[in-house]
Amino acid sequence: MCITIGDAACRCRSEGICGGAPTVPGEHLSMEHTRTALERLVPRPGDALVSNYRRPLVRLAEDTSPGIHDTLIAACDPERYRSLTAGDDHANCADNMRAALAAVGEAPPPVPPPLNLFMHVAWNADGDLSWLPAPARPGDAVVLEALVPIWLVLSACPMDINAINRYSPRDVDVERIRSTAAQATG
Repeated sequence: MCITIGDAACRCRSEGICGGAPTVPGEHLSMEHTRTALERLVPRPGDALVSNYRRPLVRLAEDTSPGIHDTLIAACDPERYRSLTAGDDHANCADNMRAALAAVGEAPPPVPPPLNLFMHVAWNADGDLSWLPAPARPGDAVVLEALVPIWLVLSACPMDINAINRYSPRDVDVERIRSTAAQATG
């Protein structure tokens, strides 16, 4: 999940990066708009993922996994786990996003539809969905490149009730790499 950063957009314009495009309040990564822009359900390396204003926000720069990612399923939330009879306090991606943004002083917006990296939700000709174990292997990785100033929120999926995580969620490693241009400007 990602949202644009308001204050950083001013710096973006003044420094001439991002093409001077202003940030729009409420702008976020949109899977609906990305699917339309790409004319497919799953992004591939080199693809730009776009916002609800159809502006490229993130590029899938590299992907060493089998390329199975989900753009259809909403972030899990307390209601999802209540419907699965897991109770009221199950860890979930929506609360993880809110907590991460609150930790940096950003007012959490409504939770946007996420790019579910490595999540395998298959669909058949009748439109039925199947929750399948991720085919990603240990060491598989994706590299996402921010094209504008954003808050990128990553949540290791806590789903332990269906096969998505083989009923056993695991932590993921995340590395933030700053570009040479970003290092030079702070």
